[in-house]
Amino acid sequence: MVKHVILWTLRDEYSGMEMAEIKKVMKEALEGLKGQIPGLIDIKVNTEPLSSSNCDIMLDSLFEDEEALKNYAVHPLHVEVANNKVRPFTESRICMDYEVWYIEKQLTYFIWLSSMCIGLPYEMITEILLDTTRNMSIEIVKQW
Repeated sequence: MVKHVILWTLRDEYSGMEMAEIKKVMKEALEGLKGQIPGLIDIKVNTEPLSSSNCDIMLDSLFEDEEALKNYAVHPLHVEVANNKVRPFTESRICMDYEVWYIEKQLTYFIWLSSMCIGLPYEMITEILLDTTRNMSIEIVKQW
């Protein structure tokens, strides 16, 4: 599996209200690609960075493999969103693509497979696992 992470900075010319609307539109358009492009497993857009950040928007997406990422880059739905909802409003773009490490890959695959088998959304299974892990960590600390 491959992670595709992008950080964007919006152009300075927009007011606070305009920036909020642009962020909303970008988030909806990009997250709307989920289930529309083969090989795209998950896609999330964060539009609320902490004050310590030096970017405005982050895309965090997961693909089956590098070939799926390459196909996503030229897929007409992605190109339409990029050309009409993202590029016109952004000043800079930083991207990092990387192979998911073995343990993360196994966990991600487990979550994805579980979501397919039992019909719960990927995000819901992820939250259940995170909550379980947090509770286990708290219990271990209490016992220590």
